[in-house]
Amino acid sequence: MPDIDVSNWTSGELLMRVHSKNVTGATSVIGVELRRTLPSPQDPSRTFEESGTAPPQIVITPNTGAAPLLLLDAVNAPLGSFMNLYVRATQSSTPGTIQATISVELVLKK
Repeated sequence: MPDIDVSNWTSGELLMRVHSKNVTGATSVIGVELRRTLPSPQDPSRTFEESGTAPPQIVITPNTGAAPLLLLDAVNAPLGSFMNLYVRATQSSTPGTIQATISVELVLKK
């Protein structure tokens, strides 16, 4: 996914629409995460990301409400120059299902 230029913005919100979901298993989770990054023209094959700071994120678990559902998290300053959006599904060690139809928006504010 390409880097998102956030250099002209001061804050925002990460929004996720959950159109449908079927997540079972005690620790199964679908997460959407926004990470600060700074691409390098000198080394374009590498990703340079911030570490040590909890990024804005939204998670869907078996206990998350029924779809349709809107989930959000604040994106606070400093935003940095660029951000990347990651979606990750982690299945519980017990057998289960992990499926969802989602759409994500990043609303930036000056």
